[in-house]
Amino acid sequence: RTKQLLGSIGSVFYKSWTSVLRGRPGKLGDPLGLRDGSSEAEQLEKARAVFASIDEDGSGGIDLRELTVGLKQVLDYDTDDDTARKMLEEADENRDGLIQLEEFVKVVGSFRSQIQAEAMVEEDRLKDAARSASKVPVTLE
Repeated sequence: RTKQLLGSIGSVFYKSWTSVLRGRPGKLGDPLGLRDGSSEAEQLEKARAVFASIDEDGSGGIDLRELTVGLKQVLDYDTDDDTARKMLEEADENRDGLIQLEEFVKVVGSFRSQIQAEAMVEEDRLKDAARSASKVPVTLE
């Protein structure tokens, strides 16, 4: 089951986005509701709101300057220009130099799948540990 979900993530992995979307303990935590039990629809709405906050000029696309500023102001994430550029390149599928809402939502969806896969791996690990513990013979002295 875990392999199926991991396989469904596909070949796209937004490496530079991982630490941003994970949030930071004691800061914003989980700005997109990816680990707080929010439904997929709620997460999509949060992603749209975050996107709109970062897209300062309302153009429908986030450029490098907006991304750099938005990461700090909206997501409380400091980054340098090189990292922001990598993030933009990873998300910008149509190579127009902007991140559109659809591209941003795809990044968030990929990360949501990663979190689900990690939760399944942990669940399977706990089940395996419980099965192993139940097989340990009990000796009475």
